[in-house]
Amino acid sequence: MFQSEQLPVNLKKIGETPIMSEKDILKEIVESHTSPKGKYGYLVIIEGTADFVWEDEPDKIYTADKHHPIVIFPERKHHVIITGPVKLKVEFYSDNIEFLSPDIEASASEVTAEKIKEKIDKGEA
Repeated sequence: MFQSEQLPVNLKKIGETPIMSEKDILKEIVESHTSPKGKYGYLVIIEGTADFVWEDEPDKIYTADKHHPIVIFPERKHHVIITGPVKLKVEFYSDNIEFLSPDIEASASEVTAEKIKEKIDKGEA
């Protein structure tokens, strides 16, 4: 089943994770988590497929591929299921002035993404 949601048109892109594979995906993405209030995620598949589940609807499993991204709503628990070889990233969007300000500290997922990129660059991941 594919998700048919679209990002609200008034949002601005505020960041993204590095491109990840099934081998180096951030563990936070495959564990149950939420986006903070006012911050949307957008699961973008570059190659392969992955599944996506809302924790409050565990029987509905959405498949994401390069033609069917997933809109991740703020404050709703979810997780990604890796089903095989995949390349993906998560983009972040908001219309909340707190997230749009360059003086605001990066979110935990973006900080973790930077650490993963450093490990990849050093050949540790």
